[in-house]
Amino acid sequence: AQDQSGMLGIAIDPSFATNRSVYVYMASTLPSSTGQSGTNNRVVRLTVNADYTAFSNRVDIVTGISYAGGAHSGGRIKFGPDGFLYITTGDNHDGALPQSPTRLGGKVLRVDRNGAAAPGNNAPAGFDPRIY
Repeated sequence: AQDQSGMLGIAIDPSFATNRSVYVYMASTLPSSTGQSGTNNRVVRLTVNADYTAFSNRVDIVTGISYAGGAHSGGRIKFGPDGFLYITTGDNHDGALPQSPTRLGGKVLRVDRNGAAAPGNNAPAGFDPRIY
């Protein structure tokens, strides 16, 4: 955790009763899927055990979300009525970040439970397809 960062959001899978999945938006020092080193924000999927005392099966489903010293990291996540996970990301006090078609900061992302772009996002050509 640093400044306005750390664990920023949590969402319970709509099928929790059968898959026991919880999603967390958080800062991490692990490299992103694109090889970005240093701290970046990400969404991870975890499985809760039967007696609610531990998590396992961590899967990082979205990585490389912009991070700048913990300022304006964003982090609200929620499943919509369409069953997709909506992720709001912060602008990191960087006015150019929300305008970037490929960087994930300052955006609303809509993904499936594995982090892939949801069908119908309609991101323009050249944009990250997870941008909604």
